[in-house]
Amino acid sequence: MSYYDKQCAIFAKNYKEQGRVDNIGGITKGEEISFNKQLIKKPFFNDEKYSINLGPTKYHSELKRFNSKEEMLGYVAGYNAAKGWC
Repeated sequence: MSYYDKQCAIFAKNYKEQGRVDNIGGITKGEEISFNKQLIKKPFFNDEKYSINLGPTKYHSELKRFNSKEEMLGYVAGYNAAKGWC
């Protein structure tokens, strides 16, 4: 398991256990997290976007969207460090 695999597993586990603040100020716990790559078709080129989704697939609500895989993995590692999860 690579460094970033471990970071993603830590992020998903802790996010599911600790939850998030929902839009009415309550804590939502137990949500699955998935890390996804999406191909966004545009008239003259295709754009790849990476996202963290609340649910097991890319079709669930997005928690955050990124321009590159490196940006997403850096966010996850930084978030884990800031929360003291790693």
